[in-house]
Amino acid sequence: MCRAEGEASIRLPCPRESSANARLGRQPKTVIVYGSHDAYAGGFVWFVDIDTLDVRRKLKTESPVWSVDESEDGSVVLAGTSDAWVMVGEDKDIIASIEGAE
Repeated sequence: MCRAEGEASIRLPCPRESSANARLGRQPKTVIVYGSHDAYAGGFVWFVDIDTLDVRRKLKTESPVWSVDESEDGSVVLAGTSDAWVMVGEDKDIIASIEGAE
């Protein structure tokens, strides 16, 4: 991540030995980092503060996370894994899991 043109890049936090993607979150000053642990041993979704790079929240999944989408206000996140869709709310880690995702 780069804060401004010409500045050095900044490493976003993510689990060790993982493959990660990132996207801007809809909540103010949030980056969503998601992906797969080494050897596809589960997945993760991390909510990272842009200014401090502190991880505000972590979610573990049984399968690698391939995609992330959010509700309009950012209060609910839908994480797509290789075998399920996992819905995450602000107050709960997992609201629902729908098996057989494609």
